[in-house]
Amino acid sequence: MHGGKTTEKTPAGAEVASVLHPAGAPADTVGIQRLLGAIEYPVDRDALVMKALSGGAARGLVDVLRRLPDRWYTSPADVNRAIGDIE
Repeated sequence: MHGGKTTEKTPAGAEVASVLHPAGAPADTVGIQRLLGAIEYPVDRDALVMKALSGGAARGLVDVLRRLPDRWYTSPADVNRAIGDIE
């Protein structure tokens, strides 16, 4: 799976990593933010994936979360940085 990455500005000015799908369409940034805001931190990668699956997240988002490093995340910003680092 080949994809790139870009960075988008949120209304608050924070950078949000947006993983690109092969066709070049950005991932559902709003969906990612909704998901990350509804989670209690710290959380590990597997819990992020389970939360996405139970919340009916799009397959692309679940796939991105599965590609994250297997570690603990302390905040939505921490997850966003990790998403941005996915090559």
